[in-house]
Amino acid sequence: MSGKEFGKHRAEEAKERIERTNDNINENEETLRRGRKKVKKAKENTLKERSEKEANEKDIKQKEEKIKKAEEKLDELEEVIKRGKEKIRKKVKEIENVEKSN
Repeated sequence: MSGKEFGKHRAEEAKERIERTNDNINENEETLRRGRKKVKKAKENTLKERSEKEANEKDIKQKEEKIKKAEEKLDELEEVIKRGKEKIRKKVKEIENVEKSN
């Protein structure tokens, strides 16, 4: 295999890795959307429970704490997604620069 063929092969492998990473990021984004939707619904339900006269304050506090933890986890996932997108953007740019120089 010549040097040029080897370079093309490596570029194709890099593109495939980027595509797989991009697919994973898309899956994580969908998970994030579903999670945010669930948290929103849980908050609404908790507010509704709080307004009821027979609501157990201890249970409501526990639910609010779980919601808070879920929001923190979703925020972490959002950061991971942002970093992943930035990394992909840089790799794509690198590959484009290499292809232009050839």
